Amino acid sequence: MGKKAPEKPATTKSSAEAPAAKAVALKRTTTKTTVPSPKKLKVEDPPVAPAPVIEPPPPAEPPQEVDPFLQEVAPIVQLIDQASEIPASCREMMQMMAPYCLRVGKQERQAVQTTLLAELDKVLQSVLSAQRSELDAIEAKLAQAECDKISVGADLTCAQEETAARQGEKEAGETNLRARTLDLTNGRKALDVSREQRETLGKRREEAQAEKAAHDTFLEETWAPLKAGEIPGKEWRKRDKMIENAIQVLKRIGIDDSLEAALPPSLKAKPAERGKFGLRAVENADEILTSHVTTLTNKIDSIDEAEAEREITVAKENIERISTQLNESSKEFSDAADALLAAKKEESDKNVILEAFEPRVKDLTASIDSCRAKLKETGEILVKFKDLIER
Repeated sequence: MGKKAPEKPATTKSSAEAPAAKAVALKRTTTKTTVPSPKKLKVEDPPVAPAPVIEPPPPAEPPQEVDPFLQEVAPIVQLIDQASEIPASCREMMQMMAPYCLRVGKQERQAVQTTLLAELDKVLQSVLSAQRSELDAIEAKLAQAECDKISVGADLTCAQEETAARQGEKEAGETNLRARTLDLTNGRKALDVSREQRETLGKRREEAQAEKAAHDTFLEETWAPLKAGEIPGKEWRKRDKMIENAIQVLKRIGIDDSLEAALPPSLKAKPAERGKFGLRAVENADEILTSHVTTLTNKIDSIDEAEAEREITVAKENIERISTQLNESSKEFSDAADALLAAKKEESDKNVILEAFEPRVKDLTASIDSCRAKLKETGEILVKFKDLIER
């Protein structure tokens, strides 16, 4: 019997097949990853910039140590600056030496330190005394200002009363002056009437009668409706003609330019709308027109040559008397106007002075508050200084 060939170990085939299987698997894997499907292709993110490098901060310097004692005596040192009566060099020396002298206890101080602290005490007391004197001076100024304010207030009240009195005198003088002016106008017209009577008695009587009749007609048909404001507004043309006629009548009698200018607008308005000035203008014109009636009546009744002479004499005397009164009234009015101006100026000056007290009192009060605060602070510093000396 022949011998069988020896069998190869089973592991030989497995070991030979293993590398081939790995190669095939590797090939398949590589093919899948390197040839991807277009649908599954991913877009790569843009490159990210590297983060900046932050350097660590330098190490903090250790805080400087503060001497508590120097902080404690700092108000005392600063107070020395207010001792303006001693030289600056002396103040600087005291400010430099004060902490060293106060730091040492009372029992351990040297004689020179004790002497320096005694001098320093005098200096600080002088500062306190100066502050008290400053406060006393400001309080005295405030008290004086209050007294002056009361006095000026009383003066202002007197000035206001004086202004009111002078205003009354001026108004009274103005009224009197107007009355004397009207009297003089009437007196001159009476003189003219008397002279005319002496020249032509008969003719003048007829003329006077006609004039009075015309004047009465004018008063009844023209002046009365105008004075009462009875002309309707739609008949303004008629009203204006009547006003023009009234002005001509008054000008023939004799009126001043101011009344002539003020009368037309006053007569165009209703009585209730004329105002104080307008009413006064109409009243003055009415007085003149009414007075003219009396003049015309006297003219008619007195047409006699002898009587005319007497009328002339009386008229002249009357004019002379009225002229004297007019001059006196004019001077009184001028003096009253000047006195009123002076009184108003005095009142204005007093008012300005009184108004000036308000900011002054306010400033002094604020200064007193500031001085009291400084005085209190200085007193507290001196108490601290005494404690440090005795410590």
